[in-house]
Amino acid sequence: MASAVVGAGVIVIAGWVFDLDWVRSVFPHFVTMKFTTALCFILSGVAALIVAKPFSQRSTSENVALAMLAFSTVFIVQDQLYAYVYNYKSFWDNIYSEFSPVFTAVPGRPSVGTLILFLLIDLIELTYILNLNHNTYQARRLISGTVMTASLIALIGYLIDEPILYYYSEDRSTAMAIHTAVLFLVLGAAHFINSYVPTERKRVYFPQTKRTVN
Repeated sequence: MASAVVGAGVIVIAGWVFDLDWVRSVFPHFVTMKFTTALCFILSGVAALIVAKPFSQRSTSENVALAMLAFSTVFIVQDQLYAYVYNYKSFWDNIYSEFSPVFTAVPGRPSVGTLILFLLIDLIELTYILNLNHNTYQARRLISGTVMTASLIALIGYLIDEPILYYYSEDRSTAMAIHTAVLFLVLGAAHFINSYVPTERKRVYFPQTKRTVN
């Protein structure tokens, strides 16, 4: 599932590079998946592939890569959230920004809903980075379930043509693209399923004492 997210992110980035409208927005007159959204899906998807392995089976390089992927996503997302709050032009807004965008508050900037969901995904990844296995399974399920619910709400919004449900607010928030919602559903499901995969328990070894025969 995480591999599909990575692949879709790569395809959307190719759509921006080669100017393919049907890749960026799926349907005409639909909002596009922004370049930074596709980039964050690649980062989060690769991270999801890494955390699918138990902590004891991950190499040091994989753990370092996981931390770098998670914090890179946070860096991109928090900058664009601050840009919404403090009303400034983010560096990321200028990467492949579009002309006459549809349902877009700021050209090149993802939906507020998209940015928040990436932060929730990063929160799940943080529990794996810190190896917080004890009593975090329920939290991972709750967070991933929230991500899936939010993405389903956006898809329902497209189904009934209600822009507010896919997080569009004129001049305040860009709409979440339909394929963005689908990828969040897949990524959330991957983390939800992974939270049920049993991980190894720490074994406690007691020193053996030699018995003496009287």
